[in-house]
Amino acid sequence: MEVSDTMLDNQNGTLGLVSLPTEILASIYKAQSSFADALNLSATCHRLRDVWKEHRGLIIEEIISDQLECFDHALHLLACQKSYPAKKLSQEALSDGELLKLSQNAERMEEFIETIEQEAIPRLEIGDIPESKQGTIYGGNPTHPDRLTPTERYRAIMTSYRIWAICLHGWDRDIVQPQVDPISPRNLFYLRDLVHWALIHEFPGDDKWESFQLVKAMISALGNFYYDNHGRPPPQFHSDYDGDVDRRLFTIWDHWQDNLKSVVCGMPLENLKRDAAAKAKNHLWNEEPGDDCFVVRD
Repeated sequence: MEVSDTMLDNQNGTLGLVSLPTEILASIYKAQSSFADALNLSATCHRLRDVWKEHRGLIIEEIISDQLECFDHALHLLACQKSYPAKKLSQEALSDGELLKLSQNAERMEEFIETIEQEAIPRLEIGDIPESKQGTIYGGNPTHPDRLTPTERYRAIMTSYRIWAICLHGWDRDIVQPQVDPISPRNLFYLRDLVHWALIHEFPGDDKWESFQLVKAMISALGNFYYDNHGRPPPQFHSDYDGDVDRRLFTIWDHWQDNLKSVVCGMPLENLKRDAAAKAKNHLWNEEPGDDCFVVRD
């Protein structure tokens, strides 16, 4: 049943929410933690619905900015869920139903990210951090914080949205391979790390075949990159041990980015540490926000 304006005004004998100025109501909308919450608020009464309609664009912009991480990747996933080939969606043209779907996808994504924080971080062993970066990685602490850092969250969420979108048509090699081939080598390593984790945790679903072509395409793309640029196969990190599945993550961590640059740029490796005397192919490395804190400049 819809709650009337009068019911809201008289509730608990206090000034009702709907009696507030429109600007304040719009601010309340902008402070919502998700589109689902904003849409629930808009369904409360006619007054709040009118505010939603009048200020919808600004409210959406604010919620995206504050709450919806990796929005471009989230929007691409939504487009893939609607049709294939995915038709590009514009933020301005999103329907209420599409906004709700974005929220639902973000909730599923957060569940997946929590598995990393609950299972991977407690068993994480941090190796040697470059001396020049010891004060800028994890605030100078020798252990990882309890939760992912903002830059680690970005890598994990961006890559997981990519996995999800590709897996929607994961059975078709002709669809999957062209989506994987253009991915930068740095991001291919994130992809390989998190595909492994996704299989263990049944993300985005419990059908392991949905990622079969993605795994094949990823192996092919990494192999082609290494043979074309370094004349050797790519390094292997994951393996089975003690009869169990390897439940480690490697390349998404802040403290691993300098090692990853060594891996991508082909410098001779010893325990995954760079040889300072070697000539790196730095053009193969794409910069990300935060690299100044994590990666040694050559």
